[in-house]
Amino acid sequence: MSKLLGSKIRILILFLTIIITYKSSGQASNKLTLRDSLCHKWKLTSVEVNGKLQPLNGNQKNSFLVFSKNSSYQNISSGGVENGQWQYNETKKEIIINDLKKENDLLSLKILSISKSNCILLMKQKEGIEVKLFFETNEF
Repeated sequence: MSKLLGSKIRILILFLTIIITYKSSGQASNKLTLRDSLCHKWKLTSVEVNGKLQPLNGNQKNSFLVFSKNSSYQNISSGGVENGQWQYNETKKEIIINDLKKENDLLSLKILSISKSNCILLMKQKEGIEVKLFFETNEF
């Protein structure tokens, strides 16, 4: 009887170990961080300045922000391409961009909302002007 009970306990422990291992490995691989969600090519779709929607100007109509996993970024518009580095500040939920051409010129973009296909960023300018940038991506 004790041999039978001992083998049942071993089978139960083996079964529980398999379930726990399966669940924890599945959770780790399905967890997508906000930083990972940013790593796409984002097309600018609209701009709001101090609460008023603004029409996109010529350079903005074909504007993209590209955030890469290696922390590089590109700002692509009709006016050309700017390259730089970016960091994500998890505490403030901000993206800090450093343009390689403008040393020590950091731009801070607050993440207001991000989903699989949409992103809204807030840029506060020194003059007290708040600019919301609306982006879409189809890279998922």
